[in-house]
This record gives sequence, structure tokens and C-alpha cells, in this order.
Amino acid sequence: MAAVCQVCRTHFEVAIEYPRGLGTSLCGRDNRNFPLHHFQYLESSSGTLQGETAPGIRDLEDKRVFRCSSTGCSASLCITSKLPMLDTKTKQLLDDRSLYQGRAKLAQTEYPSENFPKYYPENGEFALPLPPSNPAQALKVLHTYLSNCLNDHNNKPIHRRNKRLLHNMGYDGDPIFIKAHYQLETGDDNVRSTPLIDNTLKLTTPQKGLWKPPYLSDQVRSDIQDIVTELKILSQMPPYRESGPLSIHPRMNITNGIIGITYAPQSADKELQRLLACDKCTLNPYSKPIIYSVSHSLA
Repeated sequence: MAAVCQVCRTHFEVAIEYPRGLGTSLCGRDNRNFPLHHFQYLESSSGTLQGETAPGIRDLEDKRVFRCSSTGCSASLCITSKLPMLDTKTKQLLDDRSLYQGRAKLAQTEYPSENFPKYYPENGEFALPLPPSNPAQALKVLHTYLSNCLNDHNNKPIHRRNKRLLHNMGYDGDPIFIKAHYQLETGDDNVRSTPLIDNTLKLTTPQKGLWKPPYLSDQVRSDIQDIVTELKILSQMPPYRESGPLSIHPRMNITNGIIGITYAPQSADKELQRLLACDKCTLNPYSKPIIYSVSHSLA
């Protein structure tokens, strides 16, 4: 089972295995003698993966393993936690409203992309000066790009200099596309997107080229889906709910394909109960289930 904290956006994976099979002595459910698992921590099998040893684009992953103490039950529980894909520095690129004025000026003066009329209809014209965007609109634009990447029919290269991207993110969107495994095509084989030693992302390229969507391996798809999920979570927070004063064209949202984000995650409580085989247990009304005492709001 996978879940994401709706507050801090930490990702969790909860998996339970039975190396010796289910057998007849499985704890929980209909076992009257052992209605619940009794998990004990296995320090030797637990630990933290950092840097190159961590899968995907993240630089840290924590793994904790537990085993049921019952001699007749082989249940092994693994809880993996992962840092958000959009770390504090990356999220600040969306939050900081002082950045949007400069991005509007950049979009106003930069060269238009081939698809400029598509993004801003009516002959590609817009009011001058171009009004700044806002966190809510920028988040929707990124959500649209990355959601399209997961869709085979809309998985297309993105002009790095197109007006819509520049207006909402400028070149500050580069770290997010790098995290999503995009590659920048410039016609120069020596140009690459390079992760630095201090875990920041820097793009050593000229201001041109196409962001080429990645091949969707299981790990890449998982990383992009995690970013999309985090954007959905952020869209429910106050800074991203407002529509702001942006009004370039009355049909902009329809023509551009930028639509509002709807997000109604299901609680992880019932699935956790089922996974841990305690969904049929009768609880003391004065007791508090351990899954409810976790400090994270999972969905």
C-alpha cells in the first residue's frame, strides 16, 4: 500500500509479506487465539539509503522492517518513507510571489516558441505589460505538463522558451523538469542537466532547446506520479486555491488545456487495517488504534 502525508507530503509504502506462506496459523482475521499480529523491530534489516543507493531521483529513503513474534506466523512488515519530490527550495519557486513579476517580463521580451499562438490565442497577442501569474496558476501549468507526460497521447516535448512556461515559471521550472527525468535537447551533445554534489540541481545550458519527455520505466513513472500527487496536495492549500488577478484571455483555460485540479484522496485507515489483518477486530471504545496515533495525515 502506498500513501502520502497530506501535510508534509512525505511518501510511505507499507508492504507485508509471508515468506513461509499464509498457512493455518496466520494471526488476525479468524484466528481466535492470535487475533492480532505482534510485530517486533528488526534493526539488522532496517536502515536509510542515501545518495546513489536510493532508488529514483530522491537522495534519501528510510526503510523499517518488523516481523511477527508468533512462531506460527511468518508475517514480515516493511514501512518505507521517502522525502517529498518537491523539496523546500523547489517549492519556494512556486511560493515566492516576488518571482512572478520578473517571469512576466521575461515572457514578454523572450522569443516566442512555435506554439505561441496555441498557448495565447488571437494571433498570439496579449495585454502589455503582461500581468504576473500567481502560485495557483503556475501549479496548474506544471500539473498539466507532467500529467500529460504520463499520458501516451499527450507525451510531447516542451519548448523551454514558450510563453506559457516562461510566464508562469520562467527558467525556474528547470529543477522540476530535471526531477521528472526530462532531458533538454539543444543540438549540442555536450550540454547536459547536471545534479550537483550539494543535492541541488543546476542547468548548465543556453536558454534554448526542448524538454524531451523521458522513457516511462516503472521508476520514472513512479517519480513523476509522486510529483503530480504532491502538486495535487499543494493545490488544496490556501496559497494555491486563489485564482489571482490573471486574465490574459477569457478563453485561456479552455484553449490552453489548463484546467482546475480536483483532488479527493481516500483515507488510508481502512486499507491499513486490512493489510495488518485487524479490520475485523472489535476495539475497546476507550482505546485508540495505533494507526490513528500516527502523526501523519495519510491518504
